[in-house]
Amino acid sequence: MKEFLFFAKRLSRNKADYWLVDELIESLNENNIKSNVFLLDSRSEFPKGLSVHNGINVYSYPMGRGSLGKLSSLVIANLYFSIVMLGFFLKNKKIEALISFSIGSYFFLPSLLSKKVLHTRQSIFILWDFFPIHQVEVGAIPKSIERLLKFMEKLTISKFEVVGLMSEKNKDFFKRYFDLTCKKVIIPIWGCDGLINSRKGKWDNGKLNLIFGGQITKGRGIDELLTLGQRIDELGLPVNIDVYGAGTLKSYFKTESKKINSLNYKGLVSREEYGDLLNFYDVGLIITVPDVSIPTYPSKVIDYLRVGIPTLALIEDSTDFGEILEANNVGLYSLTNEIDEAIKNIERLFSMKNNGSILDYASSTKEFYNSTHNVKNISHKILALLGEELNVS
Repeated sequence: MKEFLFFAKRLSRNKADYWLVDELIESLNENNIKSNVFLLDSRSEFPKGLSVHNGINVYSYPMGRGSLGKLSSLVIANLYFSIVMLGFFLKNKKIEALISFSIGSYFFLPSLLSKKVLHTRQSIFILWDFFPIHQVEVGAIPKSIERLLKFMEKLTISKFEVVGLMSEKNKDFFKRYFDLTCKKVIIPIWGCDGLINSRKGKWDNGKLNLIFGGQITKGRGIDELLTLGQRIDELGLPVNIDVYGAGTLKSYFKTESKKINSLNYKGLVSREEYGDLLNFYDVGLIITVPDVSIPTYPSKVIDYLRVGIPTLALIEDSTDFGEILEANNVGLYSLTNEIDEAIKNIERLFSMKNNGSILDYASSTKEFYNSTHNVKNISHKILALLGEELNVS
C-alpha cells in the first residue's frame, strides 16, 4: 500500500461534518492509498501529537488563540512537523506523494524541507485561495504586509511540482501573480460521493425561496446581500432569502437584516441539518465581493449542485465562474454591482418556478456535479497525475 502525506488545517472526527480533505482522503483510501496528515488543528478536535483515526496517521498541533497565540503556534507547529519528517527519513518511511492546500505558507518550513527530507516522487499543491492578494483586496489583512506574505506563499508553492487550480481564469491569474513554472492543471473543488436526498419537498408559500449559507464575515458579500434584499423589498417581489451561518459580522447582519422583509437570518446549523434543509429551497444564492482582481470559484455551489437546485450568482467580473454555470445549465449569473440584472434573473427563476420548468435544473445540476465535482473523479484525476511516477491504477 502506497503512502501519501497531506498538509491540512482542518480534519473531522465526525463523518457528518466531513470537509474537503476528509472526503479526498477517504476516496483515495478506496484506491489503496494510506494517508498521513500533518494537521494544524484550528478546532482542537485531535490530541496533540500522533493519533490514528480511521486508519489515518494524524500528526496534530493545536492552533493558538489570538494574534500572538496563532503566530507562536505556527512557528512551533512548523518545527514539530519538520522533526516528524526527519523521523520519516531516519526510519526510511516511504512517502510516495505530498499533497498540500492553500494557504500554503501555514506549512512554510516543512514544505521547504519536503524534497530534501522526504524524497517524494511527486507533489501537488491545490490552490483554492490566492493568498495574500485576496485577503488584502477584501480588507482582511493590511496591505503593508502583503509583500512579505506573497514572498512566503510563492516560495512555499515553488516546492511543488504540480499546482491544481479551479478554472482556466484561475490558471491565467496564477501565471500573472506568482510567475512560477510548475505544471498547472485544473482540479475543481469537490464534494463527497452521493447526493443530498434525505428529505424531499419544497415550501409552497407562493414565493421564490433562496438559501444563502456560509461564513458571515468580511469579504463574503454580506453588504451586497443586504443591498439585494433592500432592492427586493422596494420592488415588492415575492422572494424569501434564508441565511445560515456565523462569523465576525453575525451581529451586524442580524441587526440589519431585521429591517429587510425578504431576508431571514436562521443562525448556524450542523452540516447534516444544512444538507437536509437544502431540499426545501428553490435556488441557492452566491454573492462575492465586487472589484477584486482574483477569479473566485465559490465552494458553496457544491451543495447546490448535489441537491439539484440552480445557483443564482452575483459575482466579480474577473471570474469565469458565472460562465461555467450558464454553459452547463446549472444556474444564472450577473455581476455583483449590477443589482438590477440580478433582479431580472430572480424574476426569471420565479417565472420558471410558476411554470414548473425550474425542475429541469435537477438533471443538469446533478450531471455537472457527477462529471466535474464528484470527489471520486477528483481522486482519480490526482492518481492519474501521479500515475506517471507511481504507476497507480
